[in-house]
Amino acid sequence: MSTTDVEATLDRAAEVLTSAASVALACHVNPDPDALGSSLGLAWFLRARGTDVVCSWGNDPFDVPSWVSALGGREFVVPPSEFPPAPQVMVALDTASPDRLGSLAETAERGGWGQAKGVIS
Repeated sequence: MSTTDVEATLDRAAEVLTSAASVALACHVNPDPDALGSSLGLAWFLRARGTDVVCSWGNDPFDVPSWVSALGGREFVVPPSEFPPAPQVMVALDTASPDRLGSLAETAERGGWGQAKGVIS
């Protein structure tokens, strides 16, 4: 991918995120601080812009790691059962392929994983 293509892709992602009224953020199953830190950091940024935001990961059973309280943003976290089934915009963070999203993979694939339709990865 050329520098021009990367810049165009980033511009498009920024346009989608800044125009969305709501964004659903997902990270890989069994999230580590890198995955959740990315999700919660983006959630705080979007919330400051007035965007409705939820964060989740596709574990079953769903458990929130105790260290999440050190990151802040627990109020954004919802279990997969409360994740929007057809979000306006979905962002997959720290996730190389939809299968790493566990139970949220189907939502990502419906949104166009890798097709720049509704999922930003």
